[in-house]
Amino acid sequence: MKTRITYSEKGTARYNEDRVGSYRNVAWVIDGATPLFQETYLSEDNDVVWLVETLHKWLPHFIRDEESLEEILSRTLAHVEQEALGLYPGLRNVAAYALPTFTVAMVRLSGGRLEYYVLGDAGVLAALPDGVLWMTDDRLEMMSQRVRKEAVADKPVLLQAIRQKLNTEEGYWIGSIDGAGIPHGYAGEMKVEPGTRVMCVSDGYSRLFELFGWVEAEQLKLDDASVKATVAKVREIEMADAEGVRFPRAKCHDDLSVVLVESE
Repeated sequence: MKTRITYSEKGTARYNEDRVGSYRNVAWVIDGATPLFQETYLSEDNDVVWLVETLHKWLPHFIRDEESLEEILSRTLAHVEQEALGLYPGLRNVAAYALPTFTVAMVRLSGGRLEYYVLGDAGVLAALPDGVLWMTDDRLEMMSQRVRKEAVADKPVLLQAIRQKLNTEEGYWIGSIDGAGIPHGYAGEMKVEPGTRVMCVSDGYSRLFELFGWVEAEQLKLDDASVKATVAKVREIEMADAEGVRFPRAKCHDDLSVVLVESE
């Protein structure tokens, strides 16, 4: 696998809560969910940054060709959880929704096969012979739509109501320190030809087609110049609608991360 582009850019918030990387034949984007509760247990002021950075740091150490991406992620999180417990032994007594969470998209290109794993609203774009395939997990958005119908007027209350249903059958599945949501990710594999390009992206990038409708995902070109141009287009559209009037959204600029890889 050849890595062509690795890029991550901070959004409106104080910290970049995305991490993006690749190691050997695996590439990933991890997108931390913005904290909604005030308490911190693992850092001075942002446990989400601690979680995504620690997960990103340890992922390469657990990559094994004989294990699936889900297994790799689960074993990495088990190590991360032990590190977290070392920092705060009472962590398992804290409500799951008050702890940091993340979405993730991972791919592996090896032996003429593409393996993918997606949990949450990060996603994977694959340039196949019949067009670009977009693979993501829309369960979080579906959950958000259901909660909105309950007519909660206070936005922070609305967001907290959604978060409190994480990793439950009546809610949505997401990445967390305890790994509870990992078995519920979307995973699969397919045959690909040499030179096939695949990109993992955070939702800060996919808003280009999922929110802004500037292009259909199937029409994207996964070459270096086009990827760089579309990253710039996301920021251009955001600036033109800085108040979120045309495209309502939580942040004017979200963290934006992509990793473009190519099969060999």
